[in-house]
Amino acid sequence: MLEYGGRKYDDNNWCKGANWSRYLGALQRHILAWAGDEDLDQDTKINHLAHAGCNLLFLLQYQLSGIGTDDRIGHAIENHRGVGAKEEGPDGSL
Repeated sequence: MLEYGGRKYDDNNWCKGANWSRYLGALQRHILAWAGDEDLDQDTKINHLAHAGCNLLFLLQYQLSGIGTDDRIGHAIENHRGVGAKEEGPDGSL
């Protein structure tokens, strides 16, 4: 997987960080293709589960390392509403 990606995008390009939605979208597309009975990606001839697993591990590393841009839907909704600041509870606690 990484060898193919290195040829297509540059070696270790994923390490630079990216919008998380890019890898989430790819993960979902590969899972859906596999669930639809397509074992191999038509372009790469690599198993869709290998693609999905790679995208999942990229996302895990992004989350653990804090790299890339966390643009998941929940974050976009919070930012749009201005939510994010902690509110006091009924007893005054945060």
